[in-house]
Amino acid sequence: MVPINTIKRWYFGIGLLIVFVLIDIKVLTGCMFNSTVAPQASVSSKAIVSNSLPLQEIWRRSGLTVLGDKSPPQILIKSGLIIISIKDPQAVRYRTKIMALNIQTGELIWESKSIFANTYSLSADEQNLYASYLRYVQAYDLETGKERWQGLQQPQSKRGGLEVYATGDKVDVYDIDTSKFPLNQLLFSLSPETGRTIKTMNWANLFFHQGHIYYTSALIGGSFGAGITAKDKQTGHTLWELDTISNVRRWPIMEDDTMFIDAGDVYAFNSTTGEVYWIFEDIDVIYPETGNADKRYENRLTAKIAYGDRLFFFLRSDGSIVGLNPKTGEPIGEIEIDPPPNYYADDGSFQDTHYLIAASDEFVAVYYNDSQELIVFKRQDVAP
Repeated sequence: MVPINTIKRWYFGIGLLIVFVLIDIKVLTGCMFNSTVAPQASVSSKAIVSNSLPLQEIWRRSGLTVLGDKSPPQILIKSGLIIISIKDPQAVRYRTKIMALNIQTGELIWESKSIFANTYSLSADEQNLYASYLRYVQAYDLETGKERWQGLQQPQSKRGGLEVYATGDKVDVYDIDTSKFPLNQLLFSLSPETGRTIKTMNWANLFFHQGHIYYTSALIGGSFGAGITAKDKQTGHTLWELDTISNVRRWPIMEDDTMFIDAGDVYAFNSTTGEVYWIFEDIDVIYPETGNADKRYENRLTAKIAYGDRLFFFLRSDGSIVGLNPKTGEPIGEIEIDPPPNYYADDGSFQDTHYLIAASDEFVAVYYNDSQELIVFKRQDVAP
């Protein structure tokens, strides 16, 4: 006969097992059992204080949460849509989904299903949107959001992440393998129609490639360091090197033979010869309020640069939007935003503050995570 204490322990263990199973089901389903969303900290909407740029706000949408300050940023404008990867507001735990909104009105056109995965990057061509995750790349029909294919499946032991860059005739996927040292950067070229891997290459510290040149930057813990080096694809010979003030961030912007990169400052240079055309720096001098501390210098360039018809745009650390002339690197105006960044939640805890920006020839979109707002502007200096 089984002792009564043993039976009690059995029932207790079975009860705990049931509780854990129910918790797991609740986490995985996100919204089952009438689950509620965790309360958000109160936020203050961003206001435009002054505007000397040819931009006019046409709509804004609040209540959006983007997870992390990613590079490349998880926002883009393509074919009349603004596409953004966000935290699913209906999920109890960490889940993401992709939203495609009409760039003119903000109307929701389509959204992907909610998945338990972090979106590493977004890219698009005329037919598809490509989203990269830790272990695969997902292609969606750009117009409808219908899932087309899932490619480049990676093993469970996969480390690092995948970053996708659509070139039109192929889909390049950059993979940082953090399970090895030194870090190797694999490059996969996929078919846009099927997701089939066409070609695989392996270049150490690969940042970007185009034509007969590949560009490298030192990888430190899965992120790129300062500086960029151009090498010949056939010989591996170093063609030129460029020092930068801070870490380089994907993706570079290519305009004819000119490459523009965001690396603390904005750099414009010849992509073949490395000749630097201009460098734009945006420095703020911080003076100590008390004591004998020295003044310090703070770079205010906080979000990746965005390019649309004849103008660059970037976000300062205070949330202001700045426009640059791509030929000279001279600022042409700015939009001053208030309130400034809020680094603390209502409970006094520190919260990460990150901003995103995207542009097309007609529109500029900015995202502020401290106010959870997406704001879209229309260019006033381009013909409709």
